[in-house]
Amino acid sequence: MTTLPLPKNSARGVHTIGEKWKSGELPDDSDTLTGTLIVEAIVLTPDEFFGLESLQKIEPSERFGNLLIFRGSFNLPIAHANRFYWRAWIVCTIPNVVLRRRSFCSNARPDLNPNFYPAWIELGNLHAQRAERDDAVHAFENALQHAPQVPTFRKILADQISILRTAPDITTIHPIRDPFTE
Repeated sequence: MTTLPLPKNSARGVHTIGEKWKSGELPDDSDTLTGTLIVEAIVLTPDEFFGLESLQKIEPSERFGNLLIFRGSFNLPIAHANRFYWRAWIVCTIPNVVLRRRSFCSNARPDLNPNFYPAWIELGNLHAQRAERDDAVHAFENALQHAPQVPTFRKILADQISILRTAPDITTIHPIRDPFTE
């Protein structure tokens, strides 16, 4: 069975805020989004992973199956922080290692959402590659503080912190991957 690709949003006359941020037409410098938000119901979870939990308290304007339509202005600081992280993470797939490091450090912004442990893991890995021991330890300590309560994963983070504190050359330490983003 062959499936045909769906037309892009712009082909349907729908222009997204993501397009406007990417083109530079609209700066992404605010926690507040204004307009129409189309959100899958599943992402309105009480955890802060998506940063949309505040929408749970608002009645959607419309609903189409599992799509909820919200209209207005919404203050979503966690979603804003997560956008910075995912943009930086996407750049990390670029082969040029120098560009990856520079981009991630300038764009990840774990300070905007300190609870988002994957950003701390990536930042810790980069600091270790740069031989920045104290910064790497600090980043992994933040990751451990906010990581899910999965004993095997928490042990991996704790072990990494211990290794970072004692290894003569931290640039040779293997980076950690967040198993939940695989």
